[in-house]
Amino acid sequence: MGRAEKGCPICYHKLPQPGEVLEPYDEELNYFMWIPGFEWKPKPVAEKEAYETERSHQRFSFVFANPLLLNVGEADEDMEEALQEMVENDEMKQKYSDKASGGKVSTSDAAVLARQLGLAPSYADVEKCAEQNGQQLDYSTFQQFAAQSTHPEDNVEDFVGAFAYFDPNGEGTLSVQQMRNILTTFGEPLTTQEMNIVETEFFQSKRVDYREFCTRVLARK
Repeated sequence: MGRAEKGCPICYHKLPQPGEVLEPYDEELNYFMWIPGFEWKPKPVAEKEAYETERSHQRFSFVFANPLLLNVGEADEDMEEALQEMVENDEMKQKYSDKASGGKVSTSDAAVLARQLGLAPSYADVEKCAEQNGQQLDYSTFQQFAAQSTHPEDNVEDFVGAFAYFDPNGEGTLSVQQMRNILTTFGEPLTTQEMNIVETEFFQSKRVDYREFCTRVLARK
């Protein structure tokens, strides 16, 4: 009889079957995690592998987080052309001036301004900008930051792959609850309000075809 069994034979013999506790994203099943006093913190495979699509999760989240990208009937105008139009019409300059202090804005404020302009900067974009330019941006640097926040490289396959990770059987669909957990937990999580917008706009049944979902979302950009 081992030490664990001696310490709590009732608990030891009532350990659950592996299939009842193993989640698809667990790195491993530590069978002794159920023993009283044993502390175990499972690490998702996602943390170890970073999905290879972590940036997809980050960019994807801000597609939803930006209300301008969710408006029904939003024009399909190319984002780079739209950005140039904002500059020509002084819309960008006006928003920048309203937020600036001493002729500069912080990187966090720059991200907020970019989203107000209909762009989708990720946390990684903000961090990269701060590393290259510091925490305060003048107008010229802000324009460069905004231009880098259009993400023309976003594509359906990257985003589908991120959701497919949670679909081990390859069914092509996830439950609404699974979609909610993913979008409010991974990458740059959606707020409750943002998640409600997504559910109303995209989730019409209990199962969500995530390829169709990704296609529809990116079509709004």
